[in-house]
Amino acid sequence: MYRRVVITGLGAITPIGEDKDTFWQSLCAGRNGISKLSYFDTTEFNSHIAAEVKGFDPSIYLTKKDAIKMRTAKFIQFAIACALMAKEDAKLDLSNDDPYRVGAVVGSGIGGIAVIEEQHKILLEKGPGRVSPHFVTHEIANMAPGQIAIYLGIRGPNFCSVTACATGNHCIGNGFRIIQRGDADVMFVGGSEAALTPLSFAGFCSMRAMSTRNDDPEHASRPFDMERDGFVMGEGAGIVVLESLEHALNRGAHIYAELAGYGMSCDAYQTTAPLPDGSGAARSMLTALEDSGMQPQDIGYINAHSPSTLLGDKGEVMALKSILKEHIRSIPISSTKSMTGHLLGAAGAVEFIASVLTIHEGIIPPTINYENPDPDCDIDCVPNEPRKAEVNVALTNAFGFGGHNATLVIKRYNDDAGVWGIVPMQKCDSASVSSNPCSSRSELSSLSTDQNGQAKIHENRLEELHELERKIGYAFKNPQLLQIALTHKSFVANADDYLKCNERMEFLGDSVLELVVNSFLYRNFQEYTEGQLSKLKAVAVSRSTLAICSRELGLGSFIRFGVGEMATGGGERSSNLANALEALIASVYLDGGIEEAKEVILTILKDKIYELDSDELKRDYKTALQEYWQASSRKPPVYTVIAETGPDHDKRFEIEVKLAGESYGRGIGRNKKEAEQRAAEKALETIFDRRKEDSSGC
Repeated sequence: MYRRVVITGLGAITPIGEDKDTFWQSLCAGRNGISKLSYFDTTEFNSHIAAEVKGFDPSIYLTKKDAIKMRTAKFIQFAIACALMAKEDAKLDLSNDDPYRVGAVVGSGIGGIAVIEEQHKILLEKGPGRVSPHFVTHEIANMAPGQIAIYLGIRGPNFCSVTACATGNHCIGNGFRIIQRGDADVMFVGGSEAALTPLSFAGFCSMRAMSTRNDDPEHASRPFDMERDGFVMGEGAGIVVLESLEHALNRGAHIYAELAGYGMSCDAYQTTAPLPDGSGAARSMLTALEDSGMQPQDIGYINAHSPSTLLGDKGEVMALKSILKEHIRSIPISSTKSMTGHLLGAAGAVEFIASVLTIHEGIIPPTINYENPDPDCDIDCVPNEPRKAEVNVALTNAFGFGGHNATLVIKRYNDDAGVWGIVPMQKCDSASVSSNPCSSRSELSSLSTDQNGQAKIHENRLEELHELERKIGYAFKNPQLLQIALTHKSFVANADDYLKCNERMEFLGDSVLELVVNSFLYRNFQEYTEGQLSKLKAVAVSRSTLAICSRELGLGSFIRFGVGEMATGGGERSSNLANALEALIASVYLDGGIEEAKEVILTILKDKIYELDSDELKRDYKTALQEYWQASSRKPPVYTVIAETGPDHDKRFEIEVKLAGESYGRGIGRNKKEAEQRAAEKALETIFDRRKEDSSGC
């Protein structure tokens, strides 16, 4: 079982549109973005044409300082801008999310080659002392997701994949997996490329990979056409917001579509040419379809990788024929590279956006410049004109130098299917359990049924539960309650079987826990005010405290997890441990009543509560300063903000506190409250230091 993942935000910068809407309108109009390359003199190059992004203004998205610093690191600029556009499109307020549950996987096939070329020239002409200190941080590909994290203030999973022209799809697929297995709720994913530089352009020219239709650039990119002579190099970016369905529904997000499957493979053949029979690409597509639970005949549209090269287009068509068979002629297959050119590491992400919008808008973008049919590419390539069609499932491919293949399957969002999906599995028979993937869940299961069909617990598992009973000092009359309390939702085979896992017990256990802790604090901390009691209670029942107690019990070793959750460290995840402890408390309450639950809770938490009742916990420097200072009928302390630094998402406040007009201390914090507390702490230190000095002088 896994979490369903949906698409809620799109951001695109392309040669045919520098935002999602303009890009889509241009696709539907069959608009071409290819022209003479203007960035440098191409006289000595074989190819003179490219798909440039024209008119992009980084100052709209970046701070003035960053726009200047990153002037040659355009792939980072594109990535930041697209991420901000995708966030806006998703109407995502990140202040409502745990920053460690939001991440980014964004890649670039070539990265900051413009920076490398610029700084190499400076090195040769002016010496090493003139090389920019920002050189390294502007040329490495991982700075795209790194800068996105800085701008958005997100601290979850963050990395880049670099797989040439498959980069975009791999990044989206990796973000998809991260959400599926529960490591994040929101991911910004995609690719960015800005490599129209003399060196990279010369390299592709030397490979004879690019079109030389220099006198007719608008018709140079012509996938599937008999007269195609190579790809047209382009630049741009595409960033997508992926969310768990549960997260999207909870905030009322608009859902474009659902990401349903991800497949990948490697040709292991040549660095630049695909396998002649297309079997590597076919494997990637089949894996993605199996992952999505779809059949080839379910596909309503394919956005092909086909870049307008002789071998690339032919190889992809052969791969498609091998999996679609007789359905090949009934499924529309277009290549939007005919309009955008080949955006390299950004291509997969931009074409993923095109595929999502195809499902959402009901229009299939065309393959333009199709004039001379190629018998080897005898498919419905949606020639030259867009087509209205209801598409429920789309497949999009991205293949890269090195033999990298990545495929994504997108489907129309269905709001009746629940927030959990089931990993597609074949039925197992007894002879195939050891080798079949679905055997792993069977081997982990510790439940069987008695002759009346009721669940019972295997002897080995029962002994494990007895060990836990000894630790908590309670013996269950109905051990099945304890079994359910220790069953994570990832373990049950069906998302609807919520009675078989501990989710509902967590809810009950939370209430029982608070009741017992509140009563204990009220009776045993009689000198405390309401505010102090509330503060101590909040820490005592916090997720971090419960997770610590769970670890001390060794509770993680008793919890039953699904294969995926266990493989990703579910037994050590604090949220899982805290939830299981609450469910354990609920199971005792249901089995023995409130008094038994109270005994178990205090056995686990009593000593911890007294540990938490430390001077550090109770210390409120600001209140202490005010009470001390005003004890002699003096005017209250005055706090003043004297500095405010940092970007909007990561500000720092410096506050000064004055007593009777004299500065006694300063403090810095992420918010004014934190800064005031630190300033008050410094003021108290100053007061006590002066008191010591006065006493020593007597």
